[in-house]
Amino acid sequence: MVYDSFTKLHIFDLGPIKRAVIELGDITLFIGKPNTGKSLVMRAIFQYLREKGINVAYLHRDRAFWTFQSLLVPGIARETGSLTNFDEKIYRLVKPLLKGQLKDLGFGLAYFENKKLIPWEKVSSSVLEIVSFLLSVKEGSPVLYEEPETHLHEELQLLMGIVLYALSSFNPIVISTHSQTLFYAIAHLSMLRPTKEELKGLFEDLKVKDYEALAEAVEKANQKEVKVKIYHFTEGEVKEVSVEDAVKGMPGTIDVLKKEFKWVSSLHSKRLFGEG
Repeated sequence: MVYDSFTKLHIFDLGPIKRAVIELGDITLFIGKPNTGKSLVMRAIFQYLREKGINVAYLHRDRAFWTFQSLLVPGIARETGSLTNFDEKIYRLVKPLLKGQLKDLGFGLAYFENKKLIPWEKVSSSVLEIVSFLLSVKEGSPVLYEEPETHLHEELQLLMGIVLYALSSFNPIVISTHSQTLFYAIAHLSMLRPTKEELKGLFEDLKVKDYEALAEAVEKANQKEVKVKIYHFTEGEVKEVSVEDAVKGMPGTIDVLKKEFKWVSSLHSKRLFGEG
């Protein structure tokens, strides 16, 4: 694998990928079936950045477990720094995703809901996912995020998509995802560039609180005109997909939905009109 720079990758014989050129945007989406090389490319980018001495947040599938364990044992530090410290700017963006509040009690991080302390072993997996993200990401550092949708309900996937889009104005982000909700959130934000007032309607409809900082960050991302790049991984190939085409249907998923609809329609017809 050869890199022209952080923004352009030339890939040769990496797992199932024979040859591909990937130009990274401010936010880059990797989509496709499992075992098509998405994680391999993520790891290659991570290794390249580390070798260049660049601090990078790599959020992969085992991070929720180690973050949970580290929170239960205060003082444990990881490569991203002490897990009791988090970036206040990032926290303001993710607050709409949290029902409760985080507080540093001096001897460790604690989570409160309705002013009541919730022990970490009783905190929901969605909160752990969001806190893991918060503790890993620092302003200005590249973010590699595998399957942000894990443990998140559809509403939280939508909000996480908005957070990642907003964050991409000051943190380069690469995401691999199977979530249509997250995918469409980022694609539509890029294409439609909603204002703070237009976002307000969505947030209030979802009964989301503390969304002002997130709405402002999205507007700033729009003003910067963040570049969204989308790549569809298939067996041995990586193809770029335009945002305009992406909003018509998530590649690799829309085909499955059409097959499901055709099958369900056939069953309905049989139930209503009989086998003949």
